[in-house]
Amino acid sequence: MTTHKQIFKQLSKQCLFLAFLFSSFFMSATLAQAQNDSETTNTDDTHTLPNSNKGEGLDEYVVAEQLRMTQKFPQAIPFYDKAIAKEPENLEYLYNKCMCYYEGRNYPSAESCFQSVLEKKANYIPAYEMLANTYKQEKNYGNAVKMYDKIINIAEDDGEKFAYLFTTIDLLFRTGNVEDAGKYIKNANSLFPGMPDLFYLQARYENTVGNHEKALELMTELMEVTGGETGVGYDKDYYELGYTHFQLANYSDAEEAFSKITKGSQFSARAKEFSPEFLMRVANGYSKVYEFNEAKQLLEKVIAMKDPFPDAQELKAYIENKSEKDTLLQKLNFRLEMDEKARSGKLEGDQEPRKFMLNTPQKLEIYGKLTKVYLEVANYDDALEFSRQYAAINPKNPLILFYQALALQKVGDDVEAESLLLAISSTPQINRNARAMAAFALGIFQHRGKQYALAVKNLKKAAILSPSFGPASKYEIASISVKDPNAAAEDGE
Repeated sequence: MTTHKQIFKQLSKQCLFLAFLFSSFFMSATLAQAQNDSETTNTDDTHTLPNSNKGEGLDEYVVAEQLRMTQKFPQAIPFYDKAIAKEPENLEYLYNKCMCYYEGRNYPSAESCFQSVLEKKANYIPAYEMLANTYKQEKNYGNAVKMYDKIINIAEDDGEKFAYLFTTIDLLFRTGNVEDAGKYIKNANSLFPGMPDLFYLQARYENTVGNHEKALELMTELMEVTGGETGVGYDKDYYELGYTHFQLANYSDAEEAFSKITKGSQFSARAKEFSPEFLMRVANGYSKVYEFNEAKQLLEKVIAMKDPFPDAQELKAYIENKSEKDTLLQKLNFRLEMDEKARSGKLEGDQEPRKFMLNTPQKLEIYGKLTKVYLEVANYDDALEFSRQYAAINPKNPLILFYQALALQKVGDDVEAESLLLAISSTPQINRNARAMAAFALGIFQHRGKQYALAVKNLKKAAILSPSFGPASKYEIASISVKDPNAAAEDGE
């Protein structure tokens, strides 16, 4: 009887064979170009260029190649041009001129040059490959994918098709376009069904689009194929399995899967971000900037994972306790109302006006409390109003300005909100914790506005200013990485 481990070993050998086969296609192009015993080469071969072999431009070509090898790329181009002028049908000269542009990082010229190669030989796969690489350097990932599509359509060998399907899937995953990877995974499966890496990639795809049940089915099948092997090479599989269980609220199963990841590995560090302790710290960060919906969802997960968890239960109760906040709002507004009546002579009976009049510090205290509590109960118009009344008396309190920025964002004034938060987070005289709160809130708002690079910069800044925001910043950046991995990988301040 054939065991799962035997099947897996057979599949692994097949993968290695495909990798070897794929690399051989590129070697064949070089070998074909080196042939000099015939007047022309096979123009139908997708890895071979027409080569005149007359040699009129050979001297200039040799000089160009020597200059290219010594990284004197601009100096090499004129010699390529002279060689091409003497042998215009020798596409080897033209292709290597394109490579010279590419290696010299002159990507616009490389792009037009490789396109000119394809105008002369429309089925030359290496030119499509290099165009894709050029587009990737220019971060034009959509066009890079189009070039891989061309190759997949041209390639006659299933091994080569599969390799480029895999390359495309990898690019889509790395650039945050996971949802577009589905059709390529399906095509790869149709060519070589049962590949372990395809189970994994398809599970990642299904998790990204929210099909966690399907992802679990795939990961369970992968575990059967690999026979439950553990070790560094399998860490990504156990991480994805744990992540899938976590999304399905199978928290004990998630913990078991994460426990099989190699200690100290990158996946082990990432798995810790799904612990109740880490998520509690994340929820704390969101609650500090009054993102109570996000905080509450996290707290519910924390409590489901670990009960009792007093800190989580206490914070959740505070967020949900609207009745006490309503009572406090009534009392504070009543104090302001009585102050107004005392000053306007509208008190009833023989009450002493001075008893109800508020001095400036008392008014500021009430305005500040009203601003804060109105934010907590999501009454952003009133929060904004009282923050402005406070600022009219004392315009330099950073906490009130922070509250005002949050209220402004909630009522739709993103520009003013972000301007205030940026000012607070960038002022050295303000204490670091207040600056961190402003930077974290700014990062969240920029994330929602799809300003991913700026969002990551400010989220990292928040974590530097106050380590207590580290977990929440990391959590928010992880969310950005799904949409724009390159922005999430940028170094912040």
